[in-house]
Amino acid sequence: MATRINQPSSNPYAGGAVIFDSSPYANLYIQQVQREAAKDEALDKYFQEWEKSINPAGMRNQDTEDLLNIVNQSRDFYLQNKKAIKNPALDGGRAYSEYMARQKEAMGLINSSKQIAQKEELINRNILSARQKGLPIADRVVMDLDAFRQPLRSQNWRDFNPDNLDFQPKPFDFARFTKDIYGDTKLSERIVGEKKVPESFEKITTFETFLDENELPKIESRAVAAYRSSPSVKEFIDTLSQNPTEVTRLNNLFKEKYGRSISTPEDVSVSFALSLSPAGKSREVRTKDVAAELAAREQNIRTRPSKARSGSGSGGSFGGGNLLDSFGVGESIVTQQGNRIENGMVLDRSGNPFTGKIFVERTKTPAQIYQVLKSAGSSGDFLDINKGFTIIAKDGKIEALEGGRLGIITRQMIENAQRKFDTERKGESMTFQPQTTTTPTTPTKFKNIPKGGF
Repeated sequence: MATRINQPSSNPYAGGAVIFDSSPYANLYIQQVQREAAKDEALDKYFQEWEKSINPAGMRNQDTEDLLNIVNQSRDFYLQNKKAIKNPALDGGRAYSEYMARQKEAMGLINSSKQIAQKEELINRNILSARQKGLPIADRVVMDLDAFRQPLRSQNWRDFNPDNLDFQPKPFDFARFTKDIYGDTKLSERIVGEKKVPESFEKITTFETFLDENELPKIESRAVAAYRSSPSVKEFIDTLSQNPTEVTRLNNLFKEKYGRSISTPEDVSVSFALSLSPAGKSREVRTKDVAAELAAREQNIRTRPSKARSGSGSGGSFGGGNLLDSFGVGESIVTQQGNRIENGMVLDRSGNPFTGKIFVERTKTPAQIYQVLKSAGSSGDFLDINKGFTIIAKDGKIEALEGGRLGIITRQMIENAQRKFDTERKGESMTFQPQTTTTPTTPTKFKNIPKGGF
């Protein structure tokens, strides 16, 4: 009667107590044992041959061939140039200097080889101590030692850093693991909410980061590589795999992404990496609600005439408003710089509130502005020759006008001029009217005004 029960879809990581076929894991264990045995054999051979590699002078045997070559070449050079070497005056000391350099090269190789031999002896002691304690030795240590044992003058020789002798896994580092997995991963962002700020023309937009599906293969390969190459990651994942609660949680996440249950330790590593995803973070951005502000301005403009007639304004001219807000009412103004003014709001080429200066010609400037300025005492001559105003805007709102010889005209100055004008007209408030005036005739005494105005 058979004693082993095989279940085709058995999964030790999917949760629940099941009986499964352990033969694949047994084979994996045998392979690991064989690899360790081969590594041990290579290390044993290396240590057995260590004493043979040191000659009586303390040099490593693998460096003596290069030393002999230097010595032989130096001897041949001496035989060919011994007269000049003995008598430097014959060639200005060139042969003598070359011969001494060759001798110095040989001595340098001897000293360097001795130092490396001493360093290797210390490294070997640490390795033997670790082996006696049963601590694992990483494959890269064996590879680095092989390069370290190459002849010093070989292009394959590499120095060995004793700090790399790490014989036991370090504590698992969440931050390092996350950085290794997601360090250069690009997260996308989407709008998940938008709300208006009460009693303002602003809105708050909420953005949330999410992980693009195209990034999953990269994350998967990195998580698998981390499990297979890092002892600390492997130890952590293997321990995690023994926790039924964590396995259930990670299995649910894995099924959501891949449509199947976890079946290997590498799958656990992938699912754990996905659980650390930086996606899902949100941020809020507060911006001007241009559409709402324009709508409010239009509504205010539509209600101004009736307020003026009924006397229900705020007490100032223009139905309680300011003439600087009359630019672009009824018909938008497009400036030479590409800006646009609509219902008193200055916008840039992209339709966003504009901050800066733009010039608007006289033909596009509301005629009432000239009327109230004249009423307030501005020079009629300067007003007649004015060719337009430079608008000073901040966040789309017109703050002031620059009028050449008329100077800087602020919102407060316009408002004061409106009140004075209304008083002179016995309380009649001004209303917005499209600009229909023609270019005024220049007074005789200003005939020599430069082109472009002041």
